[in-house]
Amino acid sequence: QCDVYKATTREKMMTKYKGVMGDMKYNVEGAVSFEYVAPGKTVAPGMALRSMCYRAKPGKEDVMKAAIQSVAADVRNTPGMVWYAYSFTDARTCCSVYVMESMPQLEAYKANTMARMAAKMQEMLDEGGPVWNEQGVIRAGAGPKGIGTPPAPSKFSIRVMGMNAVP
Repeated sequence: QCDVYKATTREKMMTKYKGVMGDMKYNVEGAVSFEYVAPGKTVAPGMALRSMCYRAKPGKEDVMKAAIQSVAADVRNTPGMVWYAYSFTDARTCCSVYVMESMPQLEAYKANTMARMAAKMQEMLDEGGPVWNEQGVIRAGAGPKGIGTPPAPSKFSIRVMGMNAVP
């Protein structure tokens, strides 16, 4: 389905928003490795979204995979978590995206997770930091059935794009 999107929808979207969206900062894809959708929750404007991508040092791929899996195992117990997914786009690269009910909840979750994982991150990450790490408030939320619908478990692929707005 991701290939269908690239072949048909993406070009139409880029044409429609020419002059609004600038150059892509990143554009990656891969099969969904893990996904959590909170029961009864919907993605909506005003919620907070974080997108990040980490790359393991050569030889540390298994350490990173285990660390990512341990973080993901606990997301269903995280207050405010609406949606969480990650994808290994290659053996050394993992991209994650999550949505929380509010920015304060996102900040608290991020601080807690970073504090727990700080030593492990220094050991396993290439150059010790993320490829990208962005967050913000959702201005429009839409699922497969329209605005305000919960994200459907995809089980196919995840596509993460970051674009700059044209000044």
